[in-house]
Amino acid sequence: MNWIKESESELRNFTKIQNDIKTLSDQITSIDYETTSIKCTNFDRERINGGASRREDWIIENIMKKNELELYYAIAKKHMDLVERGLGSVTKEERRILELFYIERPKNYIDILCDELGYEQSNLYYHKDIALRKFTLAVFGVIST
Repeated sequence: MNWIKESESELRNFTKIQNDIKTLSDQITSIDYETTSIKCTNFDRERINGGASRREDWIIENIMKKNELELYYAIAKKHMDLVERGLGSVTKEERRILELFYIERPKNYIDILCDELGYEQSNLYYHKDIALRKFTLAVFGVIST
């Protein structure tokens, strides 16, 4: 497995994962509010063939949906924690390089970094590779297998 490519993928998806965590958290909270709202059961209808009421079906469906969302939330949170651990293992300069190369990626990011750090373009790529290797070791513990 190419762990460097995996690291690049994790960094590129970091902003998306942060947004996913916020969205999933909001959806889980919304389901909690909906399921805890007071509703009454309608007893004036007979159940046919042991069928459940729409409300019971809705509650069961929301429980299943919430469990699924919580699983996705846990997975996204784990990915975010891994990336944050990797970013915490590099220097400020290396972090800036990784952020602009993979996370933010503004227009002319190479020129921006060369101006900020005072590097030639080839030297910048050298430092990017070093930062990415450090990041990969911190996140996955290996560089190549």
